Amino acid sequence: MQYWSEKYNQIPTFVLGEQSKVFTTAPTSLVYPGDAGVPNTLVPQRNRFLSKAWIGIFTEHVGRVARKVPRRARKTSIRAGFGMFFSVIEGNTIAIDEPQPPYGLSYTSPEPPLFDTPFVGAATGSVHVNPFPLTFPAFGYSPAHPNSSIDFSPFLPQAGMTAPPPSNTYPYTENYFLSIERQLTPNTVVNLSYVGSEAHRLLVVVSANPGNPLCVWR
Repeated sequence: MQYWSEKYNQIPTFVLGEQSKVFTTAPTSLVYPGDAGVPNTLVPQRNRFLSKAWIGIFTEHVGRVARKVPRRARKTSIRAGFGMFFSVIEGNTIAIDEPQPPYGLSYTSPEPPLFDTPFVGAATGSVHVNPFPLTFPAFGYSPAHPNSSIDFSPFLPQAGMTAPPPSNTYPYTENYFLSIERQLTPNTVVNLSYVGSEAHRLLVVVSANPGNPLCVWR
């Protein structure tokens, strides 16, 4: 089970204040797989396993206690259980993660344009940079083989992006139960049980730059 990744590492993310060493001309804070602390899954794989050793020790301890209970008192049964279940991130986040420069872009005009002249401001007649057609970079760039030739000016100001931050982790749930069962008569048994669950690290959009549409998944 892995957090999703892109085959050619064409997915950036946002790390405040970090300068990319993969695309050295990228604006500060826009980073890519291969940059410091940014794996190809964007989110590191961690905190995903509950040690079987602890489960075994717990089971053995419960067994010892049960064997010491006097036989005449063995009309009461106490059962407990606990489990941690990890999930993958919803695949739909890939669709929401709009293409980011230099692999793609979304254009927002600084002022309302006319439909037939989308790069000319209707109010002042000022001409804005036409970022199309987009020149798509080759694959395989890394800090050891950086790209310093990309002109990021057509992508600026960046209207927004959506990406999981490298500080993120996997969503998971904790399920637990406790039951107490008592035999009152040969034909009567009373049972009291409690079952609960808690969810953690659920997917939510958090603004990385309040006041601007720059968001990250958490």
